[in-house]
Amino acid sequence: MTDRSMILYYSQYMTTQARRRQDTRRRILSAAGKLFRAQGFDQTSVDRIVAAAEVAKGTFYQYFQAKIDVALALGSEAQQQSLEEIRSKLAAGKSPLAIGGEFVQSTADWVEKNRGIAGPLLLHALEKPLTQTPSSMRSMLALIFAAAQKKHEIRTDLPAEAMSELLAGNLAVTVLHWTVDGKRGQLAAWLGLAWKLHLEGALPR
Repeated sequence: MTDRSMILYYSQYMTTQARRRQDTRRRILSAAGKLFRAQGFDQTSVDRIVAAAEVAKGTFYQYFQAKIDVALALGSEAQQQSLEEIRSKLAAGKSPLAIGGEFVQSTADWVEKNRGIAGPLLLHALEKPLTQTPSSMRSMLALIFAAAQKKHEIRTDLPAEAMSELLAGNLAVTVLHWTVDGKRGQLAAWLGLAWKLHLEGALPR
């Protein structure tokens, strides 16, 4: 085998291995997501996840240290998708405040669909705050508010970061309260009201 063919073989082998790892990780996430939605976070064990994903328990721990890490990965995927949608809509010239309203409603939809992990994710964030990322709730709201200020949709004498910090905290508390005893379909109304009330103080004067 020539050096060139060896390099090509190795490259193809590594690509195949990477694809297999991605597929395995995706199977674990998909299986866990279904179980979390069906029976909740606490009632879902790692044993049930690996059985549903059809992988060995040792394989699970090659990708995730604990069950909460699977939930964090699912939440991170949803946040990344939201960020991409926000950026796409802003690039298309859509009203930032309209985008913000849609973002709040889509957040409510995701939480309602994934009620089983919403509470644990929020509690984990409170116990172990993560470094701010572009796809965090506060960062996405700051992006929306900054764009709204440029279009003079909201007042410009308040920092976008401060407004996003206050609203993100309000939304988080509302979601946490809803996960305890809220009814299905109620969260969208609650978050929509929080968004509306927040904007009343942010509108141009």
